[in-house]
Amino acid sequence: MEPTSSSPTQNAVAVVPVRDYSALYMPIAIVLAGLLIAGGLYMGLSGGNAAAGAGGKPAAVAVNVKDVKTENTPFIGNPDAKAVMAYWSDYQCPFCKQSELSTMPEIIAKYVDTGKLKVVFKDFAFLGQDSITAASYGHAVWNLYPDKYFEWREAVYGAQDDEGDQGFGDAASIDKLTKTISGIDAAKVAAYVAKNKET
Repeated sequence: MEPTSSSPTQNAVAVVPVRDYSALYMPIAIVLAGLLIAGGLYMGLSGGNAAAGAGGKPAAVAVNVKDVKTENTPFIGNPDAKAVMAYWSDYQCPFCKQSELSTMPEIIAKYVDTGKLKVVFKDFAFLGQDSITAASYGHAVWNLYPDKYFEWREAVYGAQDDEGDQGFGDAASIDKLTKTISGIDAAKVAAYVAKNKET
């Protein structure tokens, strides 16, 4: 038998249109990121937080000024005032300067001058050597001239320049400023600082 010739077979290919989803990638990524952030916030702020109190709010920490060492510490106001405020600051801190020169006068007028409040000044010298130097001078002024301490303190904050060891605040500049305050012997203050440096 003789083979029959046949026409070549044609393969049929179906063309399926492909949809472009690339425009959805960004919105989907944003939604997923939002869900992850929301989940993290929920887990972090939920009752799993050991320090949280009712409603997920941080629990109040009991603080008593009686636990703060105040002996031989500079203060203003009635020594026997019923209310005592411990006030930590750094002579080189711009925020401390703002508080000292704008808020403190109001506190003094309303509460200290009326005998209701004693303000105890505590050092939080964290901005460099000038902070430590100024704190040392502050204690010297307090120990030698307690009635001039607050005037000296205000003058130091008024002279403050850039934060940290940037200019005013070294021993020479504080000595110079201390000489401008009537009733304080700047040489005696400097000698006291040198003698009590370790303390």
